[in-house]
Amino acid sequence: MLTTIVLTGGPCAGKTTVLSALTENYGDHVLIMPEVPTLLMANGFPRPGLEVPADDIWFSAFQNAVLPVQKNMEDLYVIMAQAKNAELLIFDRGMLDGAAYMPGGEAAFLATFNLAKDKIYARYDAVINLTSVAVSRPELWQPLKQTNAARFDYETLEVAQERDRRTREAWSGHPNWHLVPGNNGIEAVIAEVHNLVKPFLT
Repeated sequence: MLTTIVLTGGPCAGKTTVLSALTENYGDHVLIMPEVPTLLMANGFPRPGLEVPADDIWFSAFQNAVLPVQKNMEDLYVIMAQAKNAELLIFDRGMLDGAAYMPGGEAAFLATFNLAKDKIYARYDAVINLTSVAVSRPELWQPLKQTNAARFDYETLEVAQERDRRTREAWSGHPNWHLVPGNNGIEAVIAEVHNLVKPFLT
């Protein structure tokens, strides 16, 4: 039986490291769908603060591009996971993540795209929400940001903390939502995520 899980979190929460650890540990038992925003910006979508202003026009246009790709990729990855006999399908972010970045927040996101939160929740069996280093260990935010090419100048500590809060608010109503703190470092985060996914694997 296939289980679908969203792995989400604020900026610099450790998703990439966690996903690498899961792939290494569980191999073909797990299929991972890559993060759609990263795919778009790596393939020509104008980057905020670099090629175009990081303003409401950009954020609205970006979410208009992300959401349909997210939904359709998820649907196709379910088919692919079933064909591969994978036990676990992990989405690197899910459909509600856009609420943390949309001008106007969650209410504007749901209204703009005519989405029902309960129907989105029903798409996923569980949600694992990592905590951004901007919240768990703010003193590390700037050093990590400088080593991560995906982070933009406009994304200050305060912006990152707000993204983390909005992400948590968007997903916390899911009946199988799990918040993973980051205070004890990435190895502790990886161990906690392993504990959460093990029950879904034979």
